[in-house]
Amino acid sequence: MEGLGVGIAGIFGGAASTSYTDNIGIIGLTGVASRRVVWVAGIIMVVVGCIGKFGALWATIPQAVLGGSWIVVWGFVIGYGVQWIAKADLTNVRNIAIIGISLILGMGLPGAIGADPMVIAWSPGLAGILNSILSVPMAVGGIAAIVLEHILPGRMSAELVETIMRGEVTK
Repeated sequence: MEGLGVGIAGIFGGAASTSYTDNIGIIGLTGVASRRVVWVAGIIMVVVGCIGKFGALWATIPQAVLGGSWIVVWGFVIGYGVQWIAKADLTNVRNIAIIGISLILGMGLPGAIGADPMVIAWSPGLAGILNSILSVPMAVGGIAAIVLEHILPGRMSAELVETIMRGEVTK
């Protein structure tokens, strides 16, 4: 939905918007998800942002305190992600394959792309786009999950997975 909203905003000359995953953790931590609270907080941030002394005060917060707060926030985000994955039927080999392959590609491929970017002689622009997309772990994992969801057979058996892993092609 967010992509659709940004696209419509762009068509009509509006500003793009985005949601931030860390908001999920903050909502989980505080239990507050009211739009009114977000509006008030936004107004406070705009007003405080115009007063330099508050910016200086904010800059005095030690990095360790900010880091500690982010550990808690992202801990909630990861917890909710695990909770969501746990709702899948994890007795189904197909689901395990999709989750596992997507996670390992998301964790590994971006590092490999960063260390050795793609070069496409006939299209340097395409190489740049692919390198940009494939260097983002969440994009790689998400794309892998979507592709696997559509190409793996609906009912996979453990024998089929073993056959695929051995490199034997079956019909």
